[in-house]
Amino acid sequence: MSSQNTPQRFYSTLYFRSVRLRDEHFQVAAKNSLKAELYFKLGWDKISLSRHKELAKTIAGELPGCAIHLPYNGQGPTKNVLDQNEINRLEQCLEITAIYEPEHLIGHAEFKSLNDSASGPRKFIGQKNGPLDDYFHEPSEEFLDSSLSWWNRVLKASKARLYLENTFEHSPLPICRVVDLLGPQSGFCLDIGHWFHYAMGKHWNNFPEWIDLSGPRLTHLHLHDNNGDSDQHLGLGQGKINLPMIWEILKKLSPHPTGTLENHRAEGLLHSLAYLENNPLF
Repeated sequence: MSSQNTPQRFYSTLYFRSVRLRDEHFQVAAKNSLKAELYFKLGWDKISLSRHKELAKTIAGELPGCAIHLPYNGQGPTKNVLDQNEINRLEQCLEITAIYEPEHLIGHAEFKSLNDSASGPRKFIGQKNGPLDDYFHEPSEEFLDSSLSWWNRVLKASKARLYLENTFEHSPLPICRVVDLLGPQSGFCLDIGHWFHYAMGKHWNNFPEWIDLSGPRLTHLHLHDNNGDSDQHLGLGQGKINLPMIWEILKKLSPHPTGTLENHRAEGLLHSLAYLENNPLF
């Protein structure tokens, strides 16, 4: 189930625990020649530098490459990015990140259209599709300034490319604005599960418009499935996302973006690999 349809442009989300224990999730990734997209969510700052170096050696020795999903940082207008405590924490994270020599970094852009939240309203009253390119999605100067201040620190500290991911955004345009300002070391990571749930893709069916608006900035994909009601990170084909439609569109992209199978459990990863075997993407 490996090699042919899961080339080395694919990564798998992995937690520190999976790497330390070489558990089933890690073994599935290794067997299928997947790179690691190491998830810096909880506990990354509780592990010693020496232990991080040991984990980095495990990844380098048993997997074909590594990337890192940075912690959720609440940057932008939701947090004062000039707070020295926040800056110190970011610098600590980047020091540890460098140990793994990642090929790319993932960060959440965190632009919230209409001040939405994960549990808040996700509707544009009287609008069918948003629409995707109107004033609802125009980032403020405050958001752009704070985003540039934060992400430029990341780019200056790392040789890796930085991909900004959609979470609550109802349009790719705010992220594209930031990517354009950051320059060629950055790109857009399109998370299809977040599009389907948080951006109401289930109801608006506007994936082609997202691709058109993203253009050449689209450099990476997060691939997982859900039923449209929560961010479940199911295996591909286990939810309600119209994957055949998405695959047909993504196959036409040139150059092809890289992708991460962002399943948080080994069972979901196995489903994603089986789906890719029968429905190759690239």
